Amino acid sequence: MAENKALKEVLNEIVKDVKKENEQVKSAYEKKQKEWERLEKQHKLNRLKQQLANSGLTLELYQKIKYLKLEKNKYNIKVFKEINNWLKGKRKEKPFLILWGNYGTGKTTFALRIGIMKFDKDRQLIFVRKKDFDVKITNFEDINTYEYLKTLKEIDLLIIDDILSGYLSDYRFSQLFDVLDYRYMLGKETIITANEDLLNFNLKGNSDWARLQDRLYEVGYFVEFNMMSYRRMKHQITSNK
Repeated sequence: MAENKALKEVLNEIVKDVKKENEQVKSAYEKKQKEWERLEKQHKLNRLKQQLANSGLTLELYQKIKYLKLEKNKYNIKVFKEINNWLKGKRKEKPFLILWGNYGTGKTTFALRIGIMKFDKDRQLIFVRKKDFDVKITNFEDINTYEYLKTLKEIDLLIIDDILSGYLSDYRFSQLFDVLDYRYMLGKETIITANEDLLNFNLKGNSDWARLQDRLYEVGYFVEFNMMSYRRMKHQITSNK
């Protein structure tokens, strides 16, 4: 009887030791697993930063636009419908998507959302504000300028934001036209935002502008943002409270 009791106590101690050892192993494994997950997350983040490096997007802007909730309402439902039509097939015959209309209506946000959606599907993307383009194109004989323009021509998706800003009548615009003309000839997807209707915008004396308009008649898919500025709308709502 005493021997059985002693044996039972020994077995209980063994079980306790095994449980303790298992808990230690489990704890070490969970700790290691968390470290692996942290390193994997950091690796993906670093890889994303590298991919974004030449896209014109910062990580902060990418994350903000990617996770921004775009809600349909009676003012923008037509915009959603037209953009969806372009994405689902119209882009094949009309590869230039032109988002135009009032300030603060979401043109740039929609353009970036489309770009990020394609970027996440391993499509190369460049987002360039027209005024930033003007700054970069300063030394026309510089090899960096040549490579930059070449990249804009060949990238999968090019987004040009606020095309009517900055210089519109000098050599810089002729360089931009060369980029767009190249993309026109190859049927490469291009998104342009503007505050006015490009087909009715008159730029006297600029033959490149007239040539661009002529091409847009053929390959441009126009979506008008004719609602009130979101900022003004928000201000009115706040003021009425």
